Amino acid sequence: MSRLNKTDLELLYTGQNIDLSKPEYAYLGGMFDATGNGNDYVEVLIYDTNENFLESAVVDSTDYVDDVEVGIKLKTGTILRKLGYDRGRYVVKYNFLRKVAGSYENILVNNDNTRYTGEFDPNNETDRAKIGKSLFIKEYKYFAHEISPSRHEIRLVSDSIKEPENSQKYLRDFYDMQRITKKVVSTNTNASAIKFVPGNTNHEQSYELEMIESDNFFTPDMVGGKIIINKAFVREVIIPIKETGWGAGTNPLAEVQSTNLVARFAITNLDNAQVTHEGDDTLSVLYEKFKGLSLDSPPPVWDAIQKIGNKNNVGDILDIAVTRSGVGGWLFKPGSNSSSTIEISSISKRNLNSPATYVWQMIGFDEDKEGLFKDNSWTAMKTNEGHLLAGGASGVRQDTFTWTDHDVGTEGSKVAIVLTSNQCRVGLRLNITNDTGQEDEIIIPVFLETEDA
Repeated sequence: MSRLNKTDLELLYTGQNIDLSKPEYAYLGGMFDATGNGNDYVEVLIYDTNENFLESAVVDSTDYVDDVEVGIKLKTGTILRKLGYDRGRYVVKYNFLRKVAGSYENILVNNDNTRYTGEFDPNNETDRAKIGKSLFIKEYKYFAHEISPSRHEIRLVSDSIKEPENSQKYLRDFYDMQRITKKVVSTNTNASAIKFVPGNTNHEQSYELEMIESDNFFTPDMVGGKIIINKAFVREVIIPIKETGWGAGTNPLAEVQSTNLVARFAITNLDNAQVTHEGDDTLSVLYEKFKGLSLDSPPPVWDAIQKIGNKNNVGDILDIAVTRSGVGGWLFKPGSNSSSTIEISSISKRNLNSPATYVWQMIGFDEDKEGLFKDNSWTAMKTNEGHLLAGGASGVRQDTFTWTDHDVGTEGSKVAIVLTSNQCRVGLRLNITNDTGQEDEIIIPVFLETEDA
């Protein structure tokens, strides 16, 4: 029988019989499954002897059995008694239905339309009092939005039901209704794991598969489909890491693959800088001078940085003339109305497949002319005289001269230094650690300088 009215049935009924056991119709789910696959169910409709509709209900799966010879056998007497019909004559009709999307059931949702899956007793007065306040009843269905004039097409819309604990099944089923093919992806748990069945042969000679968990099974709509097992016969993949360097044939301004970790940086963007004297963007001379030293190492680096005061005590660091031939430093024109922005990127050697953490620290000194005779005095640079941008020239200004870039992949890391003060000298420290326990650091105390006003 059909639940459609006569007019709609005449429009939609083609008279074609479909053999659901054929592979080409497997996407429809196969024959009706009385054993309880969770989607097939029987609906009973009860009429009086004059064909007046009285009631409908879903039949308990225990009240029908699948007989191989005669088909589905229903216990009509038991079904009627459960519904309260103990005596009398009735016309009983059955619909054999399958839930493709949605359900005949109603569900509970929270205020944000998330499906409620907690405890709820409809006979408990406290639980019932939650309805309309913290819990709301919704039909687990989709709704007709528009029907075409020919009545051959219908547009359905979904409700706003959210199911985070069920992989958004309500919305997924709505999308899958229009599809005759579907890709099912493993969840990487035993619930979706399969294995070869050895039988009378070894595993490697078997062509039969089964689910590891016995409660799971291949569904009828998978008949005629394909099972793709990626890397089924691969036990281990060892990718050789080819170490490249900063020599000829490589890009000197990019990170390079290596089994070792070697921290290094270079100037990669000067579009927003006012260059007075151009230096070496790879900072090769200064890198060779300071590599191997760190902020935790003995002099000259750590000691010299700490002795900020009179120029003579600052020593080697401030005496480095960055514009001297062969050193490779840079000189810029600063000013309150015309700042210089210098982008600096890591060109370190490291295993690019190993996430790394970068700690950038800007080190700056500003020369102030103070006193009666205008003596020069070097002091630590303040953030209003220059600052650090996280992530490069278009990055976010930092309140301090230190920025940490976590879990960096193959994209590498970069910062930018903005110079706004006259007569300052600036350096940079880069410390890198990765998830394999490697660590390296490079500090070049001075390679940027601004000219005097």
